Amino acid sequence: TQYGKTLHEAFHGLFTQSFFDYFPPEIKTTSPKILAIVIGTDNGLVGRFNKEVLNFVKNSCLELGANKKQIRAIAIGKRIALQAQTMDFHVAHTYPISNSIKEIAALAGIILTKIDIELSSQHFDMVKIFYNKQQNLSFKPQMRQLMPLSLENFKRLKRTPWEGRMLPLITAEKEELFSALLHEYFTIQLTNALISSLAAEHFTRMNHMQQAENNIKEKLGELNLQYRISDVWQRRRRQTTAYISPSICNCCRHPPPHGYI
Repeated sequence: TQYGKTLHEAFHGLFTQSFFDYFPPEIKTTSPKILAIVIGTDNGLVGRFNKEVLNFVKNSCLELGANKKQIRAIAIGKRIALQAQTMDFHVAHTYPISNSIKEIAALAGIILTKIDIELSSQHFDMVKIFYNKQQNLSFKPQMRQLMPLSLENFKRLKRTPWEGRMLPLITAEKEELFSALLHEYFTIQLTNALISSLAAEHFTRMNHMQQAENNIKEKLGELNLQYRISDVWQRRRRQTTAYISPSICNCCRHPPPHGYI
């Protein structure tokens, strides 16, 4: 989007002006503690929408070396929260899913505030977002890492020359500006995941409704064919009965002579 491009340029302008001259090495842990933002749906006609993303959470975290006890979940959707609990996930917070695009940005801000509270109260090695994204005629679970940030992207920005003739003028404190840009970046990441999940949900529901409509049309066609076949058979039966009945009556009135073969 245009706003995402503007945000990228803001980061680029900041890093070209001797900001973050030293990048600490990325620390990899073999058994991370994960704060998982799991986005589902509270509506029907979407098949295994919630189940698929929960299975994806379990398998992805196992690949990272984390078991269910090391996962603390923030569930977006009451149904997926209940299903997560039945799968022995620890659901710390639950928020209702929004079906309105206008409310999604506000929901992203609420989630981001809750993430900040969680990070302030205990240690997490990773914060990841799990959601479904439309793919072809169905959906596919996705994982997006919110924290820690990929320092490689910042290194790449610092190495990339500024394309303009003059460097952008920065009047604010660089640390405060960087913090504000990070807040916008996290909000965009959460908003994009929520929108992708909502789009996949609506597309899946429309696809299932279309399949149901096609099945109804196909069944109606079969019933109409059976009705026509039955109607033709009944008419032929009535015609045959009408033709045979007079002959039977005549035979009864005028029996054949004795010994007639």
